[in-house]
Amino acid sequence: MECAELFTLGCRHKVQTLGILTVSDMIFEDRFCTSEEREKSFTDMMEIALEAI
Repeated sequence: MECAELFTLGCRHKVQTLGILTVSDMIFEDRFCTSEEREKSFTDMMEIALEAI
């Protein structure tokens, strides 16, 4: 939902937008991240994304 709003505002103001989505739990495989795993992996993901732009 948040990405949809970002894209809408970007279109309205004629600026580029980017959405980064992550998956933390795979309920059908019964695999879940701990809060520590989420913190570390999401921080890594954000750093990689910021380096890319």
